[in-house]
Amino acid sequence: MLQRSITAGYSSNMKPCLLVIFALVTTVVLPVYQTAAADDSPSAVNEEPIPREQSEFFETSIRPLLVERCYSCHSAAAEDLEGNLLLDSRAGIAAGGSSGEVISGRDPEASLLIEAVRWENPGLQMPPDGRLRDSEIAALERWVSMGAPDPRESPTATAQKTVRTIDLDSGRQWWAFQPVAEVPLPQLGAADNWPLTRIDHFILAKLNEHQLSPSPPADRGVLIRRAYLNLLGLRPTAEQ
Repeated sequence: MLQRSITAGYSSNMKPCLLVIFALVTTVVLPVYQTAAADDSPSAVNEEPIPREQSEFFETSIRPLLVERCYSCHSAAAEDLEGNLLLDSRAGIAAGGSSGEVISGRDPEASLLIEAVRWENPGLQMPPDGRLRDSEIAALERWVSMGAPDPRESPTATAQKTVRTIDLDSGRQWWAFQPVAEVPLPQLGAADNWPLTRIDHFILAKLNEHQLSPSPPADRGVLIRRAYLNLLGLRPTAEQ
């Protein structure tokens, strides 16, 4: 009878304890497990804020390179996705492609992406239409060494091709970038004996075009006054 009483009391006391343990498991252990699982997913890569310097490096050196040389085969907008690899989003790079992950930690030497762009492996050379410049390969190596920081959020935000806003061809026609050339002197009337130098011919031609006449030569007093104003900002005194 005493044994049954003790057992009954023990069982009744265990129920609240089991409830407490179950509550702890569901509120502490399960969220931790879910967080760890989320961290392993491609979408969780680089969830921590990216330093501004690294973000600027990606936007100036990496994103334009990916857009120009990689997106035609490895983006959501590609007609035929090569190797099941998307490079137009952070999650796509983290997921890798048919050959596995393309970036291995912070190690360029172990990353498939760097091996492909170096063209040292005859069976793996990307992009196929031509090797990247050494400076572009070095930029990718530096990016991988940083941990491949990628501020992009989704493929739709990055699949759009970068549009160049500067027309280099028209810029080369700007007068300041033209080579120096000897220009023939403008034709002046026979009575136009005002020019003393080659530049004077061009000045007088413009004055004639606007029906203006050149000012008469200044005397020494006027020249001295101009020199004082230009050099000192003050007019000379009568004694000076």
